[in-house]
Amino acid sequence: MHGLGVDCGIDLPTLVQTAWFAAGLLGRAPTSKVAQAMGLSH
Repeated sequence: MHGLGVDCGIDLPTLVQTAWFAAGLLGRAPTSKVAQAMGLSH
């Protein structure tokens, strides 16, 4: 829905950044396909 311009109340870039942060604490890449596709590592 994010790509369609529908406001769902979720900030997708911030969510992906958080996934990368949490995965970094665990010493690995996130398993989320969205996080991998957006590639916001570090």
